[in-house]
Amino acid sequence: MIQKKILIAGGHLSPAIAVIEELHKNNETCKISYVGRIHPLEGDSSLSLEYKTIKELNIPFYSIITGRFERHFGLSFFTSLLKIPIGLIQAFYYFFKVHPDGVITFGGYVSFPIGIVSYLLNIPFIIHEQTESLGLSNRILSRIADMTFLTFDDTKYVPGRIKTEVIGMLKRTYDERKANKEIIQFGDVSLPLIFICGGSLGSRSINNLIYKSLSKLLVKYRVIHQCGEAGERKDYSVLKEEQKKLPGKIADNYHVFPSCDYHTFYFILKSSDLVIGRSGANTVSDLSTLRKKSIFIPLPWSGDNEQLLNAKRFIKKYSGYILEQKDAESAKLITAIEDVLKLPEIKSVKEEKSEEKVNSAASRIVRVVNSL
Repeated sequence: MIQKKILIAGGHLSPAIAVIEELHKNNETCKISYVGRIHPLEGDSSLSLEYKTIKELNIPFYSIITGRFERHFGLSFFTSLLKIPIGLIQAFYYFFKVHPDGVITFGGYVSFPIGIVSYLLNIPFIIHEQTESLGLSNRILSRIADMTFLTFDDTKYVPGRIKTEVIGMLKRTYDERKANKEIIQFGDVSLPLIFICGGSLGSRSINNLIYKSLSKLLVKYRVIHQCGEAGERKDYSVLKEEQKKLPGKIADNYHVFPSCDYHTFYFILKSSDLVIGRSGANTVSDLSTLRKKSIFIPLPWSGDNEQLLNAKRFIKKYSGYILEQKDAESAKLITAIEDVLKLPEIKSVKEEKSEEKVNSAASRIVRVVNSL
């Protein structure tokens, strides 16, 4: 069998991993390469979650330096714009090194030079949009891509006369055997468990809010807190120091850590009585599957208010609470927690049906890739 070489790039890691899993399952001879960011933030020396995840899968990882389309004019707009040609040069180099038969991009500024070079070299490529509106890169790339896969049938900013298909949410396969189940074994296990998460980079605003609320929270709840691992922020060290200042009995009810693998993350979601965090597409999708009580603090500057829309969609269908960042203070958080925990349990569905739907989305992309 001829080995097919696929190059994957883009900003949304979870859907990319979902497709990689399906590619490996259905085509053992497929050789995958990945283009992304080694570091989570510019100037940060720590390693990004996507780099560590891809390397664990033994997939070649190629770092790219490129600019993003800033939404506001200023010095950063022009300096970022000047980096785009650098990204295009790097992309050409990677294409001649990998010689891909097909390309899949998953949004974000990293995907832009990869999609452009794929088009210029006449290599088939498809894009996937995970959110409710096409990002700036995908709005451009969708006009030249062979296919644009969408998560929602009402996705905004989709150009006319392009080839699209709605396939639903792409999600990774959860394997509970790979999860670190001991992570939730701390403190007074008779108390409700609250999971605080702000994404792999963490959220400085959410971390500060929890820092100010710890002494009140830990009297009534156990709190497990994924604070992120952007090296320059040092939030983890600050939170650990604050924990040491608390009385031993309530300090034991707090467990903070920078990040964890997906299987452990999903296990914590599944085990929690309440989840508090941002409302990115992947997190909201997992919470929808698990029917979890949630308090969302949407990222205020997410593209096209994407996170606020995600949170509203979840609450309309299930229940929960939106605490906007400008209003996020300790007293309001405590009240919101008490109110949401009193809400009726969200009716669950059979996970088999949900898993089947998720797998069909990834399978559809793989079928198109195999036909390229």
